[in-house]
Amino acid sequence: MITRPERDRVLKNEYSSVLDKVTQAIKKLRLIEDGDSILAAVSGGKDSLSMLHFLDYLRSNEIFDFRLIACNVDLGFTCANREELKKHFEAFGIEYYFTTNDIMKGKSRKDIGCFWCAWSRRKALFKAANEKECNKVSLGHHLDDIIHTTMLNMLFHGEISTSPPKLEFLKASVTLIRPLCHVKEDETKGLAKMLKLPVPHCNCPRKPGSKRALMKEISDPIFDQFPEARDNFLKALTDAKKESVANG
Repeated sequence: MITRPERDRVLKNEYSSVLDKVTQAIKKLRLIEDGDSILAAVSGGKDSLSMLHFLDYLRSNEIFDFRLIACNVDLGFTCANREELKKHFEAFGIEYYFTTNDIMKGKSRKDIGCFWCAWSRRKALFKAANEKECNKVSLGHHLDDIIHTTMLNMLFHGEISTSPPKLEFLKASVTLIRPLCHVKEDETKGLAKMLKLPVPHCNCPRKPGSKRALMKEISDPIFDQFPEARDNFLKALTDAKKESVANG
């Protein structure tokens, strides 16, 4: 297992440009403010663990002043190895919290739709945030996730909407943040490999052939050939949001 000094060296050197993306997004979009208590949703995958390590680096090096708790929600899939996660969190001195909301009772995995799964997970995270007195929940969605969500909403729901970097839920007294909103999936994949993160080999049974997988299949060849297209997509979303606010 990699140590904190080794992790910090990787983030300061090989991944300094990605660390800058996360830091600037937090500052520019005011995702984190002094005194925040942040519940980091950690599924155990490469994206959520990468997010956790960026946040832990920024906290432990006193770049931002906030409390951090890693939270794993088990919906009955038992994908993440909690013993491995526990060892990982404890090795880095990260406070953690495990919660279970079994939505699999009397059902098979194929009976669980994407909306129900996502809604149940978010509900469990909000409940955990309130129990642990956290005012923010941090999700590991990266730039590619945001692009795919936008494409899905445009093509299958007829609306231009996306996963915003910051979203306040007044009824739940919780704000969702996405610190990796400017980070590419290849960057989280590379970091997970370099840090030897304990990523489980567990995929959603609906992932192959899903609409989200189709969005990835469509967009990846474009971004591979024209890397600047990914950033242009983000810029277009930002400009559209500003225009919408101005005309509202």
